Amino acid sequence: MAQRWHFLEDMGQRGVWALVRLSITFPWTTLVIAVLLAVGSLWYTSTHLGFQTSRNALVSQKAPYIQRFEEIDQDFHDLSAFIVAVEPQRFERGKQFVDTLAARLRADTRHFSQVVDKIDTSSLEGKKLLLLSPEALQTLRQRLQDAQDLLSDLAAAPGLQQLLVSINQEISKALVTHLTESLLSTESSAAADAAAEGPVLNVSFLAALFSEMEQALAAPASYLFHSP
Repeated sequence: MAQRWHFLEDMGQRGVWALVRLSITFPWTTLVIAVLLAVGSLWYTSTHLGFQTSRNALVSQKAPYIQRFEEIDQDFHDLSAFIVAVEPQRFERGKQFVDTLAARLRADTRHFSQVVDKIDTSSLEGKKLLLLSPEALQTLRQRLQDAQDLLSDLAAAPGLQQLLVSINQEISKALVTHLTESLLSTESSAAADAAAEGPVLNVSFLAALFSEMEQALAAPASYLFHSP
């Protein structure tokens, strides 16, 4: 190993002395080559090198947290400076507040260069259940279980006629069950009254469906169906 090291060192010294002798023998040629190399290095630096000012350049770009940060940055680019979150008790009042606030912020061009009051939520498609509270998820699960027969019939034969037939069957089934429990109940009058004051049947879906049907009949040519 020592002999090999001395051999490499000797070859290096010989190479340096050979380069020195060559530059002394051909000084102008050496100067021209040096100038050409300097010009080439300047050209390469100006066209291929740049500055990386982001701290993310110090880590691997394939890291999961870096990729996640880039996805969030694409969805909320330039929105990290000033964000207002509104949680109104009534939707219409909250919408009115957002419209008024956005108009005032747009008028103040001295402090705000860009105002975005409506964000594209297409990136949340397929993930909206994650935004619901546990209580809302439990309610949704119970409603899906209650409407399992209706959904199965509608999936087998989709269409408005089948939907109305299935709703009619569910209403008839609920009515028969209620009458049967009322006639065969052995509870006291107070308990029966308490049971009668239980949860009221929610017919908002049926009312919305009838409203959509009425709009479709009023303007069949220009109507665009929105599922209730």
